Formats: sequence, C-alpha cells, structure tokens
Amino acid sequence: MQLTSYETASEMMQSLSAQIASELSAAIALRGRACLAVPGGSTPGPLFDLLSQAVLDWANVTVMLTDERWVPTDSPRSNTGLIKNRLLVNSASAARYIALYAPGLDHVGGARALSQQVAPN
Repeated sequence: MQLTSYETASEMMQSLSAQIASELSAAIALRGRACLAVPGGSTPGPLFDLLSQAVLDWANVTVMLTDERWVPTDSPRSNTGLIKNRLLVNSASAARYIALYAPGLDHVGGARALSQQVAPN
C-alpha cells in the first residue's frame, strides 16, 4: 500500500474527490450505474462540496448514507439534510438518493422498506 501525504486538508479533499469521481465514472462505464455510500456528520462536508461539482453522469449514481439517526429528515440531527444541502447540489443534483429514515415507520419497518429499495432488480 502506498501512503500519500498532503500539505493541507483542502488538498486531501480535492484528491479524494477526484478519486471518488474517477471510480464512479469507471463503475458507470462498466455497469451503467454506480452506488456511493457515504457517512454522515460534519467531517465529510468539504468533500461533498467538491464532489457535488464533479462532471460525471450523476443520473446513474445512487447515493445513500452509511449511518443515520432515526429522526425526520428536516431535523438538524438528520444526516440526510447534510447530504441534500452539500452533496446533492450542483452537478450531483441529478443523483438518486435513498434515505435510511422512513417517515411513518419504526426502525424495523424502515429497514424492510430500505431492503426493498436497494435489492437488485
């Protein structure tokens, strides 16, 4: 494994954004679509800002969270708000988003609904 060091966090985020965009483009070229699972919290926000501007076929990208609090999506504690405000904007607004939280369901029902959304066709 090769280690890469960066002078600044901004430089690291730019490199990571370019790498993710490249891998998404390669997956789309190979399979016609790609999935991007991302964490919540404030740490990935700067990465999302950069990635949202990447030029790629966002209409064939599905985005979902790896973690979420079981709160409505308009709650300040919801990671969905972060994704919608910082990643699913600019070029990335064409991406499909699968939310982990399902209004009107408890976490068990929500897990079932989510399983149906992500099951292969």
